[in-house]
Amino acid sequence: GPDGTVGVGVADGRAASAIAARRAIGAGSAIGSPVVVVPPGGSAAFMAPLAVAWFQLIGETSPGLTELFTRLGLDTCGALAELDIGDVSARFGVEGAHAHRLASGADPRVAAALDPPGRRWVEQVFDEPVAHLESVVFTAKTLADGLAEHLAAEGRVCVRLVVTIETDHGEHRERAWFRAAGLTAAAMVERVRWQLDGWATQAGGVSGGIVLIRLSPDEMKRDDGVQGGLWGGRSRADHDAARAMVRLSTLAGEQGVRVPVWAGGRLPGDRYRLVPAASVDLDDVSARLARGAGPWPGATPSPSAAVVPDRPLPAEILDAAGARVVVGGRGEVVAPPEVMVVGGRQRQITAWAGPWPVEQRWWSADGARRVARFQLVTEDGAAYLVGVEQQEWAILATYA
Repeated sequence: GPDGTVGVGVADGRAASAIAARRAIGAGSAIGSPVVVVPPGGSAAFMAPLAVAWFQLIGETSPGLTELFTRLGLDTCGALAELDIGDVSARFGVEGAHAHRLASGADPRVAAALDPPGRRWVEQVFDEPVAHLESVVFTAKTLADGLAEHLAAEGRVCVRLVVTIETDHGEHRERAWFRAAGLTAAAMVERVRWQLDGWATQAGGVSGGIVLIRLSPDEMKRDDGVQGGLWGGRSRADHDAARAMVRLSTLAGEQGVRVPVWAGGRLPGDRYRLVPAASVDLDDVSARLARGAGPWPGATPSPSAAVVPDRPLPAEILDAAGARVVVGGRGEVVAPPEVMVVGGRQRQITAWAGPWPVEQRWWSADGARRVARFQLVTEDGAAYLVGVEQQEWAILATYA
C-alpha cells in the first residue's frame, strides 16, 4: 500500500489471489490483519461482485477493453462471466476470452515463483583504489564467470542484474540491467563496461579510484535455453565464429582479439571503437553495433565509407601550382584541390566536394577539435573522405 502496508491474498488463481492481496491492504484496518483467504473453489463467488476494472489494475487487460466492458454494461466480473465464452471470444478476441476466464474464477495458471539462490551477489573490494577502468572490467569478468556458473548449476539464468560501483571518494553508482533472454557472463561484463564508460564520460566523471564492484542477480528465471528460428537470426557459422574468437582470446590474450562497439561521433573513426572480445556479448551483435542515442548533427551522411583506418593516414592535397591547399577560418578554400599525394605517390583529383567543417567540444581544452572534411575522387576511380585539421591533411576513410 502507499504507507508500506503489505497485503496477503490466497486464492485458486493468480488473478484472484492478486486482487485478494490488494483488498487485504484495505481490509487490514477493519479486521486487524491484512490477509484475505478465498476458500478452495470459491474464486468465482469472490470475483462475481468485483468491478472488471480490477483486471486493468493488476495488469491482466488493457484499459481500452475495460472501458469497453463498462460501456456495454458489463461492469462486474459476474456480469461478464454469465456470457457464453464463445460469444465473448468472437466479439473481443483472445484478450476478451482471457478476461472471461478470470471473471469465472477459472484461472489455470500457477504461480511461477522461484526460490532465490543461496548466494545473492558477488563482489570485489580492492585494497588499493583502481584508476584504470580496463582493470575493473577484467575483475568484473571473473565475478561474472563465477556468478553465471553458480546460477547455471541451479538451472537458472539472471534476467535483471544490478551493478554497484563505488570509489574511494565515496561516490556510488548503481544501475539495473535487464535482458529477457537472460544475461550470460559476457553480457554481464558488457553491461559493466557500459556503466563505467557512461560514468566516465559524464560531467565530472569518476573523480577517484574504484574500491568496490558488486554484481547482484536481482531477478532470475529457469534456464530453458533459446529456441532458434528456421530462418534468419544467428546461424551455425555465427556461433562457430564466436567460439573461435573466444579461443583466440585465450591464446593471444585479452587485448589480442577485439571487436567493434558503437561509440557515436561525427567522424568515421569516432563512431565505433574496438574493445576486447572477451568483455562483450558475442551472441548479441545487434545490441553491440546498434546506434545509440544522439542525432550527431554534422556527421557524414550515408553511404558510410567502406574502410576506416585505425588512425587517419597522412596525405598532402595540392593545388594546380603544387602548393598545399589551405582552408580558411570560415571554411573557404583558397585554391581548388588538384593532386593528392600519399606515401610519395601522386594521384590526380578528378572530382571533389566540400568543405564540411566540424567544430566540437570547443569548451574542452583536451577534447576540442576543428576539422574540415572533403570528398575526393582520384583518377583511378577511388573515392576518399579526407580532412584537414590545423592545416594538416589526412585520409579519414575510403569509399572504394
